[in-house]
Amino acid sequence: MNSAEAAEYQTTNFGLNAGIGGVLNLGRDVDLLFKAKYHNILTPDGSTSFIEPLLGVDIRF
Repeated sequence: MNSAEAAEYQTTNFGLNAGIGGVLNLGRDVDLLFKAKYHNILTPDGSTSFIEPLLGVDIRF
């Protein structure tokens, strides 16, 4: 990695995000979790955006 590439990774940019999620009860002790977040990172050349999905299982003992 040269110094120009390293400088690109050492900057911090302002960004916005929003998300939505839910829980589906699969039984007395098990839930299915699902979430999605939309990220928008503001850069000098415009913006970069991506969607972050999350899926999980919550088991209670």
